[in-house]
Amino acid sequence: MIGLRSEASVALIGVSYGYFSGSFIALISPLISYLTPEDSDIGARIGISFAMSGIGSLIGAPICGAVLTSHYIWWRPAVLAGSIAASGSILFVSMQFLLKMHQKTASKESV
Repeated sequence: MIGLRSEASVALIGVSYGYFSGSFIALISPLISYLTPEDSDIGARIGISFAMSGIGSLIGAPICGAVLTSHYIWWRPAVLAGSIAASGSILFVSMQFLLKMHQKTASKESV
Protein backbone atom coordinates (compact mmCIF):
# COMPACT_ATOMS: atom_id res chain seq x y z
CA MET A 1 0.00 0.00 0.00
CA ILE A 2 2.95 2.29 0.46
CA GLY A 3 3.60 2.43 -3.29
CA LEU A 4 0.04 3.33 -4.38
CA ARG A 5 0.16 6.19 -6.87
CA SER A 6 -2.96 5.91 -9.04
CA GLU A 7 -6.64 5.02 -8.82
CA ALA A 8 -6.00 1.77 -10.69
CA SER A 9 -3.53 0.62 -8.04
CA VAL A 10 -6.03 1.40 -5.29
CA ALA A 11 -8.70 -0.59 -7.17
CA LEU A 12 -6.28 -3.50 -7.58
CA ILE A 13 -5.55 -3.52 -3.84
CA GLY A 14 -9.29 -3.38 -3.09
CA VAL A 15 -10.10 -6.29 -5.38
CA SER A 16 -7.25 -8.44 -4.08
CA TYR A 17 -8.17 -7.63 -0.47
CA GLY A 18 -11.78 -8.64 -1.11
CA TYR A 19 -10.73 -11.88 -2.78
CA PHE A 20 -8.27 -12.97 -0.13
CA SER A 21 -10.40 -11.96 2.85
CA GLY A 22 -13.35 -13.82 1.37
CA SER A 23 -11.29 -16.91 0.72
CA PHE A 24 -10.04 -16.81 4.33
CA ILE A 25 -13.58 -16.90 5.67
CA ALA A 26 -14.64 -19.60 3.22
CA LEU A 27 -11.65 -21.87 3.87
CA ILE A 28 -10.89 -21.52 7.57
CA SER A 29 -13.79 -23.66 8.81
CA PRO A 30 -13.10 -26.66 6.53
CA LEU A 31 -9.40 -26.40 7.37
CA ILE A 32 -10.06 -26.45 11.11
CA SER A 33 -12.45 -29.38 10.77
CA TYR A 34 -9.85 -31.27 8.72
CA LEU A 35 -7.12 -30.66 11.30
CA THR A 36 -9.25 -31.56 14.32
CA PRO A 37 -8.83 -35.23 15.33
CA GLU A 38 -12.03 -35.40 17.42
CA ASP A 39 -15.32 -34.40 15.80
CA SER A 40 -16.67 -33.12 19.11
CA ASP A 41 -13.94 -30.43 19.24
CA ILE A 42 -14.65 -28.84 15.84
CA GLY A 43 -17.16 -26.26 17.09
CA ALA A 44 -14.93 -25.13 19.95
CA ARG A 45 -11.89 -24.76 17.70
CA ILE A 46 -13.81 -22.81 15.07
CA GLY A 47 -15.25 -20.58 17.80
CA ILE A 48 -11.82 -19.90 19.28
CA SER A 49 -10.41 -19.18 15.83
CA PHE A 50 -13.13 -16.66 15.00
CA ALA A 51 -12.89 -15.09 18.47
CA MET A 52 -9.15 -14.48 18.01
CA SER A 53 -9.60 -13.02 14.54
CA GLY A 54 -12.53 -10.95 15.80
CA ILE A 55 -10.41 -9.43 18.56
CA GLY A 56 -7.73 -8.57 16.03
CA SER A 57 -10.30 -6.98 13.72
CA LEU A 58 -11.85 -5.06 16.60
CA ILE A 59 -8.64 -3.48 17.90
CA GLY A 60 -6.67 -3.30 14.64
CA ALA A 61 -8.56 -0.46 12.97
CA PRO A 62 -8.44 1.98 15.92
CA ILE A 63 -4.73 1.33 16.43
CA CYS A 64 -4.03 1.94 12.74
CA GLY A 65 -6.15 5.10 12.95
CA ALA A 66 -4.09 6.33 15.90
CA VAL A 67 -0.86 5.62 14.04
CA LEU A 68 -2.24 7.46 10.98
CA THR A 69 -2.48 10.73 13.00
CA SER A 70 -4.35 13.82 11.89
CA HIS A 71 -1.69 14.53 9.25
CA TYR A 72 -2.70 11.40 7.29
CA ILE A 73 0.70 9.76 7.06
CA TRP A 74 -0.50 6.59 5.32
CA TRP A 75 2.71 4.58 5.34
CA ARG A 76 2.68 4.24 9.13
CA PRO A 77 -0.49 2.11 9.44
CA ALA A 78 0.53 0.15 6.34
CA VAL A 79 3.87 -0.75 7.92
CA LEU A 80 2.18 -1.58 11.23
CA ALA A 81 -0.40 -3.86 9.63
CA GLY A 82 2.23 -5.50 7.42
CA SER A 83 4.57 -6.15 10.33
CA ILE A 84 1.77 -7.65 12.41
CA ALA A 85 0.75 -9.89 9.49
CA ALA A 86 4.38 -10.94 8.96
CA SER A 87 4.76 -11.67 12.68
CA GLY A 88 1.64 -13.84 12.60
CA SER A 89 2.98 -15.72 9.59
CA ILE A 90 6.30 -16.31 11.32
CA LEU A 91 4.50 -17.61 14.41
CA PHE A 92 2.38 -19.90 12.25
CA VAL A 93 5.41 -21.35 10.45
CA SER A 94 7.19 -21.78 13.80
CA MET A 95 4.17 -23.60 15.18
CA GLN A 96 4.13 -25.92 12.17
CA PHE A 97 7.83 -26.64 12.63
CA LEU A 98 7.40 -27.40 16.34
CA LEU A 99 4.40 -29.61 15.59
CA LYS A 100 6.41 -31.63 13.06
CA MET A 101 9.28 -31.98 15.54
CA HIS A 102 6.83 -33.13 18.24
CA GLN A 103 5.29 -35.69 15.88
CA LYS A 104 8.73 -37.06 14.97
CA THR A 105 9.75 -37.47 18.60
CA ALA A 106 6.38 -39.04 19.46
CA SER A 107 6.71 -41.57 16.63
CA LYS A 108 10.25 -42.48 17.73
CA GLU A 109 9.12 -43.02 21.31
CA SER A 110 6.26 -45.31 20.29
CA VAL A 111 8.54 -47.59 18.25
